[in-house]
Amino acid sequence: MQLNTTHITKNPIVLVSAIMSVVGWLITFIGACIIGRAGLLWWIVIYELLLLGGIFFSIFRHVFHHYQIVFLVFLGISISMLTGAIDGLIHYTSGGNQAAGAGAVILIVMQFFWVILFGSTEDSLVYQFIYSGFVSPVSQNVVNIGMHGNGSPKESKVALSSPEATGYHTHQQQPSIASIHHHHQSPAMHSPIVAAPSPGMAPPPQQQAQKLTATALHPYTANPDDPNELSFQKEEVLEILNKSGNWWQAKKQDGTIGIVPSNYFAQ
Repeated sequence: MQLNTTHITKNPIVLVSAIMSVVGWLITFIGACIIGRAGLLWWIVIYELLLLGGIFFSIFRHVFHHYQIVFLVFLGISISMLTGAIDGLIHYTSGGNQAAGAGAVILIVMQFFWVILFGSTEDSLVYQFIYSGFVSPVSQNVVNIGMHGNGSPKESKVALSSPEATGYHTHQQQPSIASIHHHHQSPAMHSPIVAAPSPGMAPPPQQQAQKLTATALHPYTANPDDPNELSFQKEEVLEILNKSGNWWQAKKQDGTIGIVPSNYFAQ
C-alpha cells in the first residue's frame, strides 16, 4: 500500500484519524505530566511519539510502502501496551490518571483503524469503502518499474489510489505493411519495380494495427526521484504501450515514454 499527504488531506476519514491520534497523544502526555512519576506510562508516551512521528514522516517522504509491515508490527505492540495502560489507569480517580487513560483510549481506537487500513489491499472492501466516496486523485509518485535482464518490465511496488474508474479506449488505425516498410527503408532502397500478383491470387489483406490511447482524468506530477514516471495534464491523451498492472507504460505526444498510474485514466 502506498500512502502520501494527499491520502490524508483529501480524505476526511483518514484526516480525522490522524488528528485524533495527535490529540490522544497530547492528552496522554498531559496526564503523564500531572501524574509526575516515572515508569511504564512514560515509556508508552515516548513510544507513541516515535511511532506517530515515524508514520507521518514516512508518509510525507513518500516512503511508507518501504516500512508498511514494520509499522503494522509496531502498531500491534502499541495496542498491546495501551490496553495494559488503560486497564491500570482507569482504577485511579485522580485527574492525571483519568486524562492519561482517556488519551490512551483515543490512541488505541485510532490505531485499530490504522491496522485495518494499512493491512488492507486496494482491492479489499475496506479500502474501497474508505476511498470510494472521494474522487480526488492520489498523487502517487511511489511506483517504480524495474527491468529484468531480458528487458521485461517488473512492477516493483504497488500503487495505492482511489479505486474509481480506470480504463482506456482504443483508436483504430489501419496502416498497410507496405506503407510501414516504405517508412523505414532508406531512400537508396527505393525501387520503381513492383511485383505483380500472380493470376488468380488475391492481394494480401492489410493488417490492422491497434493503437491504445487513454485520456487523463486528473493532472499528475511525476516523482522527481523516479525517471520512469511521466507527468501529464488533465484531458491529455496518451498512447498506451503496455497496460498490465496498476501502472501502464505510455507514450506522450512528444515521444516521451514512461509509466503512468492507470487509475488516472478513464475509458
